[in-house]
Amino acid sequence: MKVATWNIPYSFRTSSHEDAWQYMLSEIPADYYLVQEVQPPEWVLEECEVVWNEIGGTRDWGSGIVSRNQSLQEITLDSEFQGAFTIAESQYSSDLDVTLVSFYGLFEYIEGTQYTIPNLHRMLSDLTGLLEGKTHGNRNIILGGDLNASIQFDNQFDIDTHRIFFERLEAFGLNNCLDQFYDDYAETYRDPRSKTDWQMDYIFVNSLLNNHLVDCEVLENEKIREYSDHNPVVITLDE
Repeated sequence: MKVATWNIPYSFRTSSHEDAWQYMLSEIPADYYLVQEVQPPEWVLEECEVVWNEIGGTRDWGSGIVSRNQSLQEITLDSEFQGAFTIAESQYSSDLDVTLVSFYGLFEYIEGTQYTIPNLHRMLSDLTGLLEGKTHGNRNIILGGDLNASIQFDNQFDIDTHRIFFERLEAFGLNNCLDQFYDDYAETYRDPRSKTDWQMDYIFVNSLLNNHLVDCEVLENEKIREYSDHNPVVITLDE
C-alpha cells in the first residue's frame, strides 16, 4: 500500500491547480492521496473516489482524501475544524481496513502574530475519540498533511510549544514515518525568505501499521516545484 500527502495550494498558482492534480494522479503512484489547500477539479470528482471539505469563510479550499482504486466512506466529527481536517475509512483489502486523516495546520492571529499550535491542539482534542478507539472502535490510523509545525521552530526560538504538540501525537500511539528514514529534518516546504530547510509535512501511522512500514520518501523535482511550495511525502506499507 502506498499513501501520499501533498499540499497543492489552490491559491499558489490557480491556473496550474488542475495540472498539479493531473501530475499527482498520473506521476505519483499511490492508493490514497491526502491533500491540503485544495479544491478538487470536476474531472477528479467524476473519475476518483473523493472525500473533501472546504474550510469556509474566506477560504474556498480545504483538505481531502482521494483514491483511484479504493472506496472511501467519510467520517464526520462534531468539530469546527471540518475542512482543516477530513477523515475517511476504507477497506483496503479483505483483512485490512484503514482510517485516513488529511490534516492541515490552520493559522490564527493572536495579538497580530500568526500561530498554528493553538489550533493544532484543538484539532487533536477533537480527534481524541477517533485516535483512542472510542469512535466506532480501534482503527488503523494514517494521519498526514501540512501541519505548519516543526520542532525546528523550537530549536530556533528556544521554545517547546511545537515539541509538546508532537509529543501529544506520539502519546496517541502515532509514529512519525519521516523520523524512521531521515537522520535529520527532511525539507518538505520551501520558503524563499528563509535559509532553513523546513519540514512541515508528515505522515504518521499507528503501531500496527508501523510494523509494516518499509519506506518513506520526500519527492522533489522541477514539476513539483512548479506546482507547489511543498513537497509530497509518500509512504509504502507491505501487505
